[in-house]
Amino acid sequence: MRKTKIVVTIGPASSEAETVRALVGLVDVFRINFSHGDRGSHLAEIRTIRAEARALGKSVAILQDLPGPKIRVGKMAGGSAALAQGSTVVLDASDAEGDSRRIPVNYPLLLGSVERGDMLHLADGVIRLRVEAVSPGSVACSVLAGGVLSSGKGINAPGVELKIEYPTKNDVSHLQFGARQKVDFVAASFIRSAADLRSIRRLLPVDGPMLIAKIEKREAVKAFDSILAEADGIMVARGDLGIEVPIETVPEIQKKIITKCNDAAKPVIVATQMLVSMVSSPIPSRAEVTDVATAIIEGTDAVMLSDETTVGKYPVEAVKMLDRIARATERSPHIYEIPTIAPAAHETGPAIARAACRLADYVGAKAIVAPTQTGSTARRVSMNRPRQPILAICSSTQVARRLSLYRGVVSTVTRQAKTVDWLFGRADVAVEEVGLARKGDLIVVISGTPGVKGTTNHIKVSVVGRKD
Repeated sequence: MRKTKIVVTIGPASSEAETVRALVGLVDVFRINFSHGDRGSHLAEIRTIRAEARALGKSVAILQDLPGPKIRVGKMAGGSAALAQGSTVVLDASDAEGDSRRIPVNYPLLLGSVERGDMLHLADGVIRLRVEAVSPGSVACSVLAGGVLSSGKGINAPGVELKIEYPTKNDVSHLQFGARQKVDFVAASFIRSAADLRSIRRLLPVDGPMLIAKIEKREAVKAFDSILAEADGIMVARGDLGIEVPIETVPEIQKKIITKCNDAAKPVIVATQMLVSMVSSPIPSRAEVTDVATAIIEGTDAVMLSDETTVGKYPVEAVKMLDRIARATERSPHIYEIPTIAPAAHETGPAIARAACRLADYVGAKAIVAPTQTGSTARRVSMNRPRQPILAICSSTQVARRLSLYRGVVSTVTRQAKTVDWLFGRADVAVEEVGLARKGDLIVVISGTPGVKGTTNHIKVSVVGRKD
């Protein structure tokens, strides 16, 4: 099985039931970008994903990606305008359509945050402006690098301390909708600090979705350690990050983030432009293949597609290519592994999980089976990066879906166990049902005490099909 998880963004190119059906068989998490579309389209996407997943009997998760305080260009006359290098353009918060001399913005606080000499990057950094004069309600800029500017394109202001609210009113509304739909993960966009994450978490229901921090601001890179401590997982959002920081530093930042997430036992997603040439081409570039493989070798839990599956011509083919790259890369002897000698574990659960991984290697086990009520047992095993696949036996479909982001974990749902012996017996049957082992194979089973959450205190080596 493929251990690296695949996250895909659903959109116009992939929202039809037939395409979703094909993707459900390939992916682990569907991302819904709430920066685009409306409530009706999001609801339809959620229902289609869940219906197709039920039909295939597969646990796939839904990740709600909040817009955050994203600064965007307003409506441009005719949809776009050409900005010439050396020209002057004024930014304001008017609702009137813009043109080559005036650009409306959706975030008036930007106009009061910048100063003369500040740089503004538009349309993913293709267009660059320098602030020349600030007036009440408007900012005059010179165009240093021109280009065609379309409605809705993003605006980045690297180094500018923006006066923003977090979360936005729009985000709060989206969170309420997501809670009603029981999404599995929430991705917080454009966070700057752990305090921004806490503001989001206070709005989430108890036992609600896991909180993923998107690292795409310069401030977030500086405050990463405190953000990691607060988050349930991390996304390296390389698009805006590559504008906020010097683009040549993004690979080093990505590697540091992955390493710190692995050390903290928290999942990490690498995102943005992984196979971007497949938006219009049936095959990726060699550089893109290497980029995906590098992230996997460095230790990422998941890789993500955006434009490739939202507006691309080849959404299913792009996912199949990502799957092929991941499977080939996972055979590499250079792929990241947890060091054999690790710091002492002061709690029983993490120690048992680590021991199970080492034991599986010693006896040549085909799989590690982790019956789990909350998902914690399977997560602990996954974070030790075992060579064997991990089968999580869950009593909750919600827990099974949330394990979809963890490297090497495949989930199955069964009834609540009452005894440890029943768990061990069920593990023996389940590992055959999902095709991870056959009769006569060795497996390692690790579990907690049935009915007691958060305990991981049993470990056993079993021979599949043998009655003890």
